[in-house]
Amino acid sequence: METRSDFDVSHVLEQIEKLKEENKMLKSKVQELEKRDDVTDSRLRAVNRSLENLENKVEDIETTRRLSSDIEATLSPIEYALIENEDYSDSAYLPRKKHVRAANIVAKFQDWSVRTKRDGERIRVKDEKVKELYNEAYGESLSSKQLSRVFSAVEALSDSKIIHRTDSGHELFLPKTEALVTNMDELKELSTNKTDE
Repeated sequence: METRSDFDVSHVLEQIEKLKEENKMLKSKVQELEKRDDVTDSRLRAVNRSLENLENKVEDIETTRRLSSDIEATLSPIEYALIENEDYSDSAYLPRKKHVRAANIVAKFQDWSVRTKRDGERIRVKDEKVKELYNEAYGESLSSKQLSRVFSAVEALSDSKIIHRTDSGHELFLPKTEALVTNMDELKELSTNKTDE
């Protein structure tokens, strides 16, 4: 026969087991919530990084517009495309493939050009092996006809800052009186130079 104390002990033991089970379930839920919290924190950090990148891009665009008006210089379409977009192939200023190729050449102009004795810098097809340089830089081989079209596009999109000469073969010429802006740093430097004058 069971006594009251036996009943109380077995009842307490049952309650202890139930509490142990509940404790296990609660620990499991806590661990699950901690995992969710870690994922949420990770997602929040990623969102914050994306927002920070977007804010920086917006700030760069605003700086570009402010600086371009501050220096009282109108940037050409090709310069705007190079400054406003890291991946300028998506730029509205460059609607066709030849325009993107033109921007590729302008982006490398300082590296590929040769100073002339008197009046500026140039890239000449026959002297500087532009086809080879372009192929190495962008993995695309251009024919002479394509290069001619690209050079014409450079002149048009640069608002004739860079001139496409054809009198002794195809050549792009940048007079030393013109400033070519291909990135934010150059725009800031140009603005600083203009404000110092």
